[in-house]
Amino acid sequence: MFYKCNFCDPSVKRGEKPIKTVNTEVDDFIKDDKGKYYHTNCFRMHLRSRKKMKDEEAIENLITERKKVQVDEIKEIRSRARFYEWIMEYYETDLPPYYCIKIDAIRKGKHEFLREQIDYDTLLDIYLHMASYLNKVAVQKQFNKVTSRMNYDLAVVIGNLGDYKRFKAKQSAQEADNITIEGKLKDSEVVRAALNRKESSESEFNITDIMDELLL
Repeated sequence: MFYKCNFCDPSVKRGEKPIKTVNTEVDDFIKDDKGKYYHTNCFRMHLRSRKKMKDEEAIENLITERKKVQVDEIKEIRSRARFYEWIMEYYETDLPPYYCIKIDAIRKGKHEFLREQIDYDTLLDIYLHMASYLNKVAVQKQFNKVTSRMNYDLAVVIGNLGDYKRFKAKQSAQEADNITIEGKLKDSEVVRAALNRKESSESEFNITDIMDELLL
């Protein structure tokens, strides 16, 4: 998308087409804490000339900080898009406003039954693990409206957060054990290969000695 650079793009009169030269797809850009866009070098000049910053290290630190915020924001946007895309496909419906409000509350840790923030990737992972179970429950419940089912399923997902955390902790521990075992196996293979090379070398040496003695 194109945005106006708040430093180098000129202001235009009302009714005129605004000039937007920051291409977020290809340009190196900065989005400041007020939501204004700059080419990264323009942002440097903005800090020097308008904000009167003279410490170059402080300028670069601020740019690095803003870049990190941007990366986090982009990750959040993509995770949110993946989550809602899956939800719409799974339930074969558009997104009810009330559902999005509840998800937003869960994401920010402001849901009435949760005191912690849950990111979109975690929510999606819980849904993926519980999809088959939720389908079975839906057959039993015979919901009249898909929105009713979405509300019920969300409550089930939230209620199983603790079990999900324990499952992921166990999974991580198992993966760590597997890595340790694989490392030990590789070490054993290295030792075994070294011993084989040594045995082979000794064998070749002995055979050469015998052949030398036969030739004398």
